[in-house]
Amino acid sequence: MIRDALTHAVVNIWRALGRSLAFAAAALLATGLLTFAVTDARSSQADVTGDFDALAATHLTVATPVRGLANPRLDATQIEAIRELRGVVGVAWLTVSEADVLDGDGKVGGSKVWSVAGDASALALEVDGRPAPTLTRALYLGGASDAGRAATRFERFVVGGTPLLLDGEVTRSPVLPDLTTSAVVVADGSTPDLSEPGALVVQVKPGWAGDVGRRLATQIAPGNERSVLVAYPPEPEDLRNSVTTTVGSLVWFASLALLVLGALAVAVATVFRVLSERRLLGLYRAIGASGGFVILSIVAEAALTGAVGGLAGAVVGVGAAAAKALATGTPLVVPWILLVGAVLCGFVANALGAFVPAWRSVREPPLSAIRSR
Repeated sequence: MIRDALTHAVVNIWRALGRSLAFAAAALLATGLLTFAVTDARSSQADVTGDFDALAATHLTVATPVRGLANPRLDATQIEAIRELRGVVGVAWLTVSEADVLDGDGKVGGSKVWSVAGDASALALEVDGRPAPTLTRALYLGGASDAGRAATRFERFVVGGTPLLLDGEVTRSPVLPDLTTSAVVVADGSTPDLSEPGALVVQVKPGWAGDVGRRLATQIAPGNERSVLVAYPPEPEDLRNSVTTTVGSLVWFASLALLVLGALAVAVATVFRVLSERRLLGLYRAIGASGGFVILSIVAEAALTGAVGGLAGAVVGVGAAAAKALATGTPLVVPWILLVGAVLCGFVANALGAFVPAWRSVREPPLSAIRSR
């Protein structure tokens, strides 16, 4: 019976193409609108994240080494030009290497050592729990490292063969988190060598990160800006995550609400369309078709057309969202899980919408159904 009902459903789709298109149209409209709305909302959310970082960030970082530079060492003139960019507060640069950091008993062992030069305030470090706008020519150990937790201030260490006094513990490093697990020393008046591992850190006024970021790459590598990756450090991450999580929750809530409303609209439309075929269903019963065959064939017809309409609506919705993203220059983010849900929505809603009136129709006498208007 199932095979016969499915075959009959396919035949009915071709024989009554107008009715089949009506079944599919409701699913296409609901799925298309949902797909466009959700895809556009998720794309806007991704765009908001970038805008939020640009507005909230007070630091920019350039990870080194930078490849493809004709002259990887920045001279004093270039550093001064960066400092004079509108919105810039300070510039610091660091190189990192592996070295032995040993206490008086020779027990600490190897560690990453960051050599800092320039404006130490640009790093936004906290030493011993207090802001450290300047750093002396001394050693600072990350508070999250074993050596930092065990050391005492003014204790003597040997860093890469050079004896240094410990001047504090780096308790917080929002711009470069690695500094809380490493050793930090101050370099004497060096200039940045962008071919060495490390980082260039630029402190900016709030709201100036986007503008300074574009100009910074030009100052570092004129004519080869694409070789310079200017990034926002994770300093505003907690606040950004709080905002974007809230926005994301609203997007999901609105999407589910649209999904439910779309499913109800499709189901109601299908109910009325099947009820309009009441006389035909009565005729099926009058010529000997079983109730199960009638119900299954009508439900299969609605489900097939709903699935086709849902797929077409998803394609149309994503295409419209992609066109808008291309026109506005925003990123395109496609929420595939919701799209699959939207297509299934058209399939299930059409099937359920067809089942109820079909089930009611087969329960009434065939003659009564045939005489109905």
